[in-house]
Amino acid sequence: MAGADVVASRLVVYGPVPGLPASEHYAVRVRPAGADAPWKTAFVFKTACKDFGRFDPRRLGKIDTEGYCPNLSGWSHSYANFETAGPVEVEISKADGTAIRKAAVHPVRYGRHVHLKNGKALITLDQPCLVAVDIDGAMRDQDTTRAPDGGWYTGPPLHGLSILANPVFTHKPRPGDPTVCAVKPGEKPPTEGDWQTLYFLPGVHDIGVGDVPKAGKSYYIPGDALVYGTFYKERDGHDIRIFGCGTLSGDRQPHRNGSSS
Repeated sequence: MAGADVVASRLVVYGPVPGLPASEHYAVRVRPAGADAPWKTAFVFKTACKDFGRFDPRRLGKIDTEGYCPNLSGWSHSYANFETAGPVEVEISKADGTAIRKAAVHPVRYGRHVHLKNGKALITLDQPCLVAVDIDGAMRDQDTTRAPDGGWYTGPPLHGLSILANPVFTHKPRPGDPTVCAVKPGEKPPTEGDWQTLYFLPGVHDIGVGDVPKAGKSYYIPGDALVYGTFYKERDGHDIRIFGCGTLSGDRQPHRNGSSS
């Protein structure tokens, strides 16, 4: 294997999740730092707060917020997952093509050489880490809990971004292995069997308040899979492993103080 190929193999970037739209706010590309390797496009997930319209403190108590925070109405958070065994360069752009004016990484110690080029933010991460990236001072330049006069923040909804640079997962399960049970999107995952690892194949799954996990079993969610539902074990919950770069989301479950989100 050539030197450039060895470097690239230490970076695992996941593409689109079948059946799931990408975030409409940000686009992310990544490559090994200092290798002059080609960019790889990372799928950008998005989670959003319940949208009750523009926040107005005068409406408090007059609308059914279903238990959600009304002052976060319409806010969202985008995130990209990948695996890396070394430093990486991350390119962030706005999905609508408008230029980024400034960017900052938090925690600051993980991000170096943060700069702008052609309206995009370029960030070098020295090691696997989980960081938030503040774009255009959305969270740094204002108090979003209270306005300077002590009132509520009533500005436009904000859209955050995180970069989740995970260590490379070793010994990943493989579909077809006799100890692995592969679950396709739309299938109900089995709760019992002679398998050791349940593998959620790429795509969107909905297990609801499922009867998983089981003691002594492993559950793998790759970076191009999204599992809606809950993993809950009140009794006999030992020796359970849940791993992978994918997403386990409660977005479709009813809020405890209201109806479905």
